[in-house]
Parts: sequence; C-alpha cells; structure tokens
Amino acid sequence: MHKIGACFARAIIKESPIIYSNSIDVPEYIALSNYWLGIVASIYIVRFFLYYAYREVAPDMCKKMKDVPKFIYPRTTPGHDLYLRGRVKTLAINDGNRRSFDFLGYADMLFWIENYNRQILEETINPMVIRPLKSKNS
Repeated sequence: MHKIGACFARAIIKESPIIYSNSIDVPEYIALSNYWLGIVASIYIVRFFLYYAYREVAPDMCKKMKDVPKFIYPRTTPGHDLYLRGRVKTLAINDGNRRSFDFLGYADMLFWIENYNRQILEETINPMVIRPLKSKNS
C-alpha cells in the first residue's frame, strides 16, 4: 500500500492537474497545490488500506478511525513548518531541482506515518512533547 501511495503521489505531481499562471505572483498554497494533492491522496490511500485491514482483524479499530477522521502527524520543533507542510515543500524543492522522485523513500515516509497512527490508535505509545533545550545564556 505504501508503494501504491507513492506511485499515486508521483503521478499527480508529474501530471500536475492543477494549472495556474506562472506569469503572476501566486500564493504559496496555490503554487504547491499539486504537491499537496499528491501527498494527501497518497496518505488517504494508506488510510483506506489500513481501515480495511483493521476491518478484517480488529473491527473495533474501524470505529476509532471513524472517530478520528484524519491521520495525526508528529509535532515539529517550534519555529519549523508543520510536518505535512515540510513534506510538501521537500517534494516541491526536489521536483524544482529536477531530482528524480524517490519512490522507496516516499513509501518509507508513508509507512512511518501509518505506523505512528497505528501506535496512537492502538494506544501502544504516548508521545511526549519534548522542547529544545535552552542554553544557560538564554
């Protein structure tokens, strides 16, 4: 499922179904819209497969997934982009620099998003909020 999600993300980014004029200054959310579409589509593919896997082996988890209608993402360090926004920017930067899409790296990212959410749903972890250490001079 992770590799399928990666393939969908790459196809959306390559085809860029959302078209806008490069001749005008557009807001960031429009300029990155194809990357957002690719990442969200791939994440919901993983979520879809996870829901149906739970349906077969742990139906009670399906209700939990319905109660939380989207995946949860790790917190980032204060002052940095939120997790998904950072992933979107990474896709855009790599694409803009003409780096080939890293299918296995992207599939790995999807695996860890799924794993993080499974641990939360299954209550096997309780992530702590850890703030950066302050220096003695601050």
